[in-house]
Amino acid sequence: MKGSNSNDKFAITTRDRFVADSLNLEIAGGPLNDPGIAVNGSHTVIDAITVTSKTPDQPGLYALYVGDESAQKSNIRINGIALTGFRAPMRVINVTESRFSNATIRNFQTGVYVQDTTDTTFDKFKVTGTSPDAEGVPGQNGLLLEAKYVDYGCRNLRFRDWIVDGSPEHNYRIGGACTVGDITFEDCISRNPGNATKKLATGGAAFKVLGNAGHRHKNIRLVNCSAEDGSTTGNGVNNFSQYSFGHIDGLTVINPTLRAWNKTYSGQHGLIVFACTNVDIVEPNIRDVLRNAIMIFKDATEITPPFGVSNLRINGGFLDGGSTNNVILLDDKSAVMKDIFIDDVVVSRGGAALRSEAPPEGTVGAYENVHVRLKYINAPTASTNPPVTGTNLVTVDYTGPIYGTYSIPSKDGGKYLNTGNGSRYIRKASAWVQE
Repeated sequence: MKGSNSNDKFAITTRDRFVADSLNLEIAGGPLNDPGIAVNGSHTVIDAITVTSKTPDQPGLYALYVGDESAQKSNIRINGIALTGFRAPMRVINVTESRFSNATIRNFQTGVYVQDTTDTTFDKFKVTGTSPDAEGVPGQNGLLLEAKYVDYGCRNLRFRDWIVDGSPEHNYRIGGACTVGDITFEDCISRNPGNATKKLATGGAAFKVLGNAGHRHKNIRLVNCSAEDGSTTGNGVNNFSQYSFGHIDGLTVINPTLRAWNKTYSGQHGLIVFACTNVDIVEPNIRDVLRNAIMIFKDATEITPPFGVSNLRINGGFLDGGSTNNVILLDDKSAVMKDIFIDDVVVSRGGAALRSEAPPEGTVGAYENVHVRLKYINAPTASTNPPVTGTNLVTVDYTGPIYGTYSIPSKDGGKYLNTGNGSRYIRKASAWVQE
């Protein structure tokens, strides 16, 4: 690993084979930028750590710094972590085969920063209390996870039973220059992301996982995770999608939920997928969004050849639009969208159940083997537009009311059941034929 160790700057530093029932530190804070505790040894067991700054919103070094950038540490067990009053409460770097559990963090800009760490579990974390000095810039996350130097520098990590409330930017963020692999979030809750106090935040996702063209993240899993009350007032739109996934090979999202509790809308978009392959989304329950509940599209950057989305399945679920935008939006944006199956979803409200944008002329954009089967309820039946709009390159199997001044588009083989009169139609030779 590159870099140097700064553990000598901390008030307390532990070394190899350190064992303690409890370790407590209170600092004055303020202009002295007092640091906290550095755990700089392998085979460490600490039953409880408490670090408190008497001066609220303490800048400077971390309250708890675990690991060593220049030498990997292993077999660290810390239970009962309480960190109060720091802008940067906790960092874990270059650690393997370790476990951290039962943590309470009060006050943060970047709550927990995990870098180049492997085979480690983080259980039962609660990260709350937005720093009054937070500007909502990149990196000000409740959890920030990165592989900085080599692909798979971060791998095989488990985050279970977390609550992150009020991050200045995204609540849970996987980024970095290199590939991160085999990461699982289970029973994790997001509340109030994009909660910057000094400026409008530049982002506010509940969960954002973003690789890049040369370093796609691999095998990311979210199981029974939920998001509440995303920001719709920050500086941007797509960066405020509550579940945001880009440049990933292997993504599984099971039972994600999104809703508004104390706000009018739950977020700008519900769940967006771009430049990804091998994606499974099971039973999403997404409600109250300002724009699209589901949006699938290509990377916004002009990469050659462009990355589309391929081998994606959405099975079941309930998708609710809280405004006049389309509930599901497919937009290939000059890339190939291939082997997409959205099946057995219930769609409610919004301006239309589904819209598929036509590929721009003169590009390689295309829809190949794209199928959508949905049931539409609470539809805006007074609209002059039909319940499905856009290109006829997508095979649509629609159940719901039929209305509007023109027919719904579909590729041949599509079907619809008009729940208003029970009539059934099938698409043949570019025309709807009654069965």
